[in-house]
Amino acid sequence: MNGDNDRDGHTGQSPRRRPMPLFVSMSRRPCLVIGGGAVALRKINRLLSAGADVTVCARETSGETAGLVRAGAVRVMPPERVPHNLDVSRFFLVVAATDDPALNRSVAALCRRAGVLVNCAAEPEHGDVFFCSESGAGELRVAVSTAGAAPLLAKWFARRIQSLLPPRLDAFISEFSSLRKKLLETRGADDALWDEILSTDLDAGIRSDGGAAVLEKMRRKISPAGDTSRADDKSDD
Repeated sequence: MNGDNDRDGHTGQSPRRRPMPLFVSMSRRPCLVIGGGAVALRKINRLLSAGADVTVCARETSGETAGLVRAGAVRVMPPERVPHNLDVSRFFLVVAATDDPALNRSVAALCRRAGVLVNCAAEPEHGDVFFCSESGAGELRVAVSTAGAAPLLAKWFARRIQSLLPPRLDAFISEFSSLRKKLLETRGADDALWDEILSTDLDAGIRSDGGAAVLEKMRRKISPAGDTSRADDKSDD
């Protein structure tokens, strides 16, 4: 078999080497951040905001990181364990964010051998997890990544996407989700139905009236005018 069949037609790169976008619940997941500087702090805060159970391993911690340690928001691992006495098997994710590239690479190699996900902050090519820039509202989350190649660009695009999102989007998504469940119960997975509902200009509708027209269209589909099937069912009892 020709190996070229495994390559992307546009870039010539193997699809296996491209990262797959994936949202993962980090709630109570044990994570280890190695490093105590500004980069490590950003990773710590991202993980804490996602509900992860964070352990920090650093020779020195100062400022906000030290405050998190004192407050008990993170656990502490003695730095003497890194890298030779480091057991990464109990962690879901390890972040190597020290100012020592060789140490970061050693940690990344250790994680790969143990089958543990690792983010190598300064040299992302040595890791297999990338932190994305985010935008969104309510349950809508949009993640933007350049796989570590140009994080500032990813951040710019995320801000740009955020600026394009209509106001009141979180309330619309919440009501849309509730009506969607009812529609699935009454009408099933009907692609044509959803095409009809979503044919409305969502952006303009949400900006003008919070998406009321779309939501009303969904309500009519749940209980169409003149539908007497429920009444008929009751008369047969």
